[in-house]
Amino acid sequence: KIPLTQEDRFFSKVIACLTQALYYFIIYLLLKKLVIMLNMNTHTRGIDSNLIYSLQSISLSMFRKGFFGLYQGSISARIGANQFVINKRNAVFDQLNENTLLVLHDKIDYLWKEASLDSPIHASVYREFLDAKFIAYARPPYSLAYSLRHNRLLPRDYLGYRSLGEEIAIFNPKDYDSWQERADTEILRQLQESKKYFVFIKGCGIFAYHRELSKLMEVFDLIENSCKVLRLGDLMDYCYNDDPRLSV
Repeated sequence: KIPLTQEDRFFSKVIACLTQALYYFIIYLLLKKLVIMLNMNTHTRGIDSNLIYSLQSISLSMFRKGFFGLYQGSISARIGANQFVINKRNAVFDQLNENTLLVLHDKIDYLWKEASLDSPIHASVYREFLDAKFIAYARPPYSLAYSLRHNRLLPRDYLGYRSLGEEIAIFNPKDYDSWQERADTEILRQLQESKKYFVFIKGCGIFAYHRELSKLMEVFDLIENSCKVLRLGDLMDYCYNDDPRLSV
């Protein structure tokens, strides 16, 4: 047996110390990961973080444009054949995160008590339309105001006309008192009959679905801008109609 030199004993101690340090570092990483998992919302655990970030980003944009109120509106994404993630009913849309989202099955269970009141509408659309990947129900102010005084939208701006069509029907829910109970069946029926991705509802807002999240937001933006342009045009006509400076 060859005796160890002083240099060999030194390197043996260094290797032992490094091995022990590596062991404790691995234990630290595992414990850190466990703490993060315990702090996560159990109802959204396992959902792609990129999807949650996308929903956060779009919700914030729609909130800033006035399409969502603090607690008004809903947004969801399909994550499986019978599952979707949707905001809770107490969600604040400029601060949407994993703690204000939850995963629902398309059949009612105890989690539905925490979910958005619009969840039955989202579930019925996901069941019926396989190409529905994202859904939102928003209440843009110009669209709401326009719908109260009209039964159809006739876009006069170029983008609205080219993208939405010559005429968009405005569905009248009539009885507001029973609308919440009827909304899922009525909205689904309107989508089926119109063959469109959205329903413009008098006094209630716009419900839409799409395969792409960006395209979904575009629907609300186009309708709102068309209503805004028409309203501003009416105001200009009213203000300058009798102005002698503009007479020919």
